[in-house]
Amino acid sequence: MTTVQLLVLCVCLVSQASGYSSGPPELACISMVPSGHGTSGQRGPSPYTITPSVDQYAEGGSVTLTIKGKNGERFKGFFVQARRADPSLNVEEPIGRFDTISGSKILCDKALGNAISHSSGSDKSEVVLTWNAPTSFQGHLVFKATIVQTQTVFWDNEISALVRDPTAPDIVTTTMGTGPPIDLFHLFRKWKLHCG
Repeated sequence: MTTVQLLVLCVCLVSQASGYSSGPPELACISMVPSGHGTSGQRGPSPYTITPSVDQYAEGGSVTLTIKGKNGERFKGFFVQARRADPSLNVEEPIGRFDTISGSKILCDKALGNAISHSSGSDKSEVVLTWNAPTSFQGHLVFKATIVQTQTVFWDNEISALVRDPTAPDIVTTTMGTGPPIDLFHLFRKWKLHCG
């Protein structure tokens, strides 16, 4: 092996092992699972919150989204999209667009600005983002995020509280026995948060 070949191999291995401090690659746009971290996401409760400023959005309106560590927990990276919450609709399509902030970049369909991530691996305790809704309602939404704490510790598939579309019917509910109706979306979300 020549010196040049060895150097290229070392650079490739180091870049693969170090993850993406400048944000995820375009390949992560659908699964939202980061590559280059050498491990899968955490399954226990996340030490982070994803909090929308409202519980209902308006056509063409904006929503402030805050990603924050519980008890001051810090993180190095984030990747966020708004997606439909109703499983009977296309839940893989990113909805709306994000405004960029310092230390962020737009991903996926850059012309639409429908996904945002970090552009630097510096420590963060809080990130405040602005999401802009489309000019027509798209159904109930959630913000789906991947939050990276360290090279080998990250949480993928983190989901915010539901942000409702005032024109959409409630998401599928069911009754069990003689009890009250149960919102399956929120039941699943609660199970995920507590059971991993």
